[in-house]
Amino acid sequence: MSETPPPPPEQEPSSPPAPAAPEPPPPAAATPPASRLLWDWRVIAGVAVAAVIAIVFAVAAYLNQRPGAPLLPAETPATAVPQDEEWPGLAEHDRLNVRPLRMPRPNMSVAMQTAFLSGYADVEFTVGADGKASDIRVVRESVEDFGYAHEARRMVAAAAWPTEWRGRAAPYPGRFRVIFPPGRNAGRAIAPLAIASPNLTPEILALRRNAAVTLLMRIAPDGGVESARILDADVQSEAVNAEAMRVALSARYPENPAGFAYETQLVVNFDVIAALGRNGGETPVGPVVALSEVPFAQRPTASDFSRNYPRRALNAGLDGRVTLSCVVQRSLRLECRVAEEDPPGQGFGQAAVRIARRFRAERQFPDGRATVGAQVTVPMAFRAE
Repeated sequence: MSETPPPPPEQEPSSPPAPAAPEPPPPAAATPPASRLLWDWRVIAGVAVAAVIAIVFAVAAYLNQRPGAPLLPAETPATAVPQDEEWPGLAEHDRLNVRPLRMPRPNMSVAMQTAFLSGYADVEFTVGADGKASDIRVVRESVEDFGYAHEARRMVAAAAWPTEWRGRAAPYPGRFRVIFPPGRNAGRAIAPLAIASPNLTPEILALRRNAAVTLLMRIAPDGGVESARILDADVQSEAVNAEAMRVALSARYPENPAGFAYETQLVVNFDVIAALGRNGGETPVGPVVALSEVPFAQRPTASDFSRNYPRRALNAGLDGRVTLSCVVQRSLRLECRVAEEDPPGQGFGQAAVRIARRFRAERQFPDGRATVGAQVTVPMAFRAE
């Protein structure tokens, strides 16, 4: 009998399978190596250095360019204005302060000759290809009615302007300030045609000294006073300043045929000492009034003038003019002194004083004020007919 083969040896149970290794994280989550991090910073630093170098070159190019050269490309037309919504007023601010090649001297009008300060006029215009200005308009002048605008237009029209200015070729807009010097006759005062004497009020008489106030006058073309400004006063008195201003504003000056206003100086004198000592204090000194304001009960007649006409002047056929400064006395007669005499030395002043004794005032003005002490200027004219 055959042998039965032995059973195969029992195998030991196999150990459980090892767990699967975890999958590596995706590359994006991996920490970059130090060499790659350094490369990133080099890139950033390189970009920054390049930007700095570009800025330096741009600034250097700007500083080295010709002064006033446009920043536009060369092919851009000279008259082109870049449109930029951030600068809505660019067209208004893009005007040039161009300088002329030649410009005539100003013709100084009467007003300019008497101006105490320099003046100016700002003119806008268009420079043409021939170097002449067109579309001339004055946008500002320092003082109106002195003729600055009119003369500035003439000077700009007669001037020669560059056909190219700061990279711009004609036609281009220009702007120029024409400056006028102070007047040559600024120190010479123009005498008024008519002016009142100052009222020596009790407050002014209380100063017991003479006073003078200098004013700057602006005269209208028709000779009226537009304004007055006190420049200097040798006393500190509001009463003196107020009276000087009243006298100045009531003055009348020569007309200006050119149609412009002008300036001049006026000195208002307060002869306080003479007013206090003229009558020895016996007659009060009252306000200054016009001759037409004084109510007279008696006036000189034509025979008074004939009887007192200086004999030598009459034989020579001379005419005369005299201005008397008078005060109404308690007797209601006038006490006068000669303020002006023309021609002098011919006896007209003494004759006028004698004739003035024929005046006799009423005791009161129409408003009830006493006439005693009133100061009045009396003009007299002698005609050898």
